Amino acid sequence: MKYKTNRIQGLLISTILFLFTGNCLVSDDSIKSFWESKGFQKKLLGGFAPNTKIEPAIIDPEEQIFFREVAGLIYDNRTEAIAKLEAYIKPDASAVIDYTLGSLYLQEGSFEKAGKHFDGAIKKFPDFRRAHKNRGFSLVRQQQLAKASSALTRAVELGEWDDAVFGLMGFCHLGLERYASALNAYNIAILLAPENADWKLGIIKSQVGIGNFKEALSMLDELIAKSPDNSKLWELQAGVLVQNNDLDKAVINYELLREMGKLDRKMQMFLGDLYMTLDQGGAAVPVYSQALAEANADLAKRGLRAAEAMVNQGEFSNAKNLFFKLRQIGGQAQAEELKLLRLESKVAMAEGREISAIKTLEEIVAKNPLDGDALMMIGDYHLTNDENEKAFHRYQLASGIEGFQADAQVKMGQVRVQQRKYNEAIELIRKAQELRPRDNVKRFLESIERVARQVGS
Repeated sequence: MKYKTNRIQGLLISTILFLFTGNCLVSDDSIKSFWESKGFQKKLLGGFAPNTKIEPAIIDPEEQIFFREVAGLIYDNRTEAIAKLEAYIKPDASAVIDYTLGSLYLQEGSFEKAGKHFDGAIKKFPDFRRAHKNRGFSLVRQQQLAKASSALTRAVELGEWDDAVFGLMGFCHLGLERYASALNAYNIAILLAPENADWKLGIIKSQVGIGNFKEALSMLDELIAKSPDNSKLWELQAGVLVQNNDLDKAVINYELLREMGKLDRKMQMFLGDLYMTLDQGGAAVPVYSQALAEANADLAKRGLRAAEAMVNQGEFSNAKNLFFKLRQIGGQAQAEELKLLRLESKVAMAEGREISAIKTLEEIVAKNPLDGDALMMIGDYHLTNDENEKAFHRYQLASGIEGFQADAQVKMGQVRVQQRKYNEAIELIRKAQELRPRDNVKRFLESIERVARQVGS
């Protein structure tokens, strides 16, 4: 039960990381499809003509002529328009010139340059609404979310009422983990653009951040019904199901993705972990094996941890299948190789193949004399077979290794109890308690002290 609880906690942490980093909810990629959409690009293209009722006008007659000339190039030859504006721009030029140049750079994807010119426009005309809006857009693409949020908020204060502004404001809040604020912003965006899938996803992600998993799952059902071939939606829903502890349903989603060929090797390992959490080691093995089709150091480490979990749960047959796969891909570092040998020895011991197990453990110690696990296992074997001094010697070696001192002292004490050397045992157990106090060891020590008093030794 303790293992299962820890495993579920680990899965939840992994899923949170996956939902908020691995699945790119607040990365540049997650906004790219919206940015490149025809609707948004059309808005940018239509944003050059000055709104003289609320924004700065071009007063100078010569500048008016220049702007009309540049305006004719904006849609047909953006590069030439930028060059002309760069050559013309000056401190006393209208804020419209700065804004126009910034907007052209925004379309070109030169977000830092764009921001510089929006700043210039705002400095000349502080209430320049579209300059604040586009400055916010450029900052979003630079992942400067706090500054972007402030710029977009200022645009709204000045009267901007556009789904892109509220949607990207939600994106900023989401990245800053302000989930309630993100939800509010996305809700306004969806009112202005009811069919926008990006804003619907934003609402879902905000609901997940708040912990409203049922609402998120309900919306995902709607989106999946409209786009059943969208693997990203199935993957996102699976992650939310894990968060909601609906592990059986999450497995169905991941298996569907695996069948579609859309589940990468990391997520295949995650699916294997889910099966282990559900005590379905037999189902986990083929999934892990698929993930371990090629050598990969990080995935091999995870596979080794999965094999260890199977051994600890007594699923020796499944563990051996995973051992075989790990051996097949090879390439383990020495530490992982020794750990694999230890696990194979544990299984051999459990299955009564003690001679084989001890031979392997001795090989481990020969390669690494400071392998405390192997020394303790060899000691346990000798203790079980009444080879007390051999057991004591191995435990004694382990007692000098960091992390094993307390346990090894207890084991040495057990050997002395078996030999009826109670005073030595008491001394050893007391030392173990000093190193790491434990209630069960305390009770063991008290029982030895009682026996020692009774026999007078």
